[in-house]
Amino acid sequence: AKVRDKELSKLYKTFEKEKEEALETARQQCEAETNKAIGEEKQRLREARANMHARLKNEFAREKAERIRNLKREVRDAAAGAEDTKRLQEVLGEEVIMIDKL
Repeated sequence: AKVRDKELSKLYKTFEKEKEEALETARQQCEAETNKAIGEEKQRLREARANMHARLKNEFAREKAERIRNLKREVRDAAAGAEDTKRLQEVLGEEVIMIDKL
């Protein structure tokens, strides 16, 4: 019985050792997979951030160009309005001179 108990004890120690090694290996594999997944997710987020930045930059540039076009149009319209006003003043001035001559 002592020999059998000794053998069982030896088998149990071997089993515990193998179990601990298997658990450690599984833990390391799990950690490696987790770190890999985290790295991939970080990369995906970096790419999404870069894409968002590019879209915002393009949108800002488009809005800026549109504002500039609108301002140019307003300046042209104002200049045209000023020319019309000046011409009207000239015509009215000529009429006032003609009326004075009468």
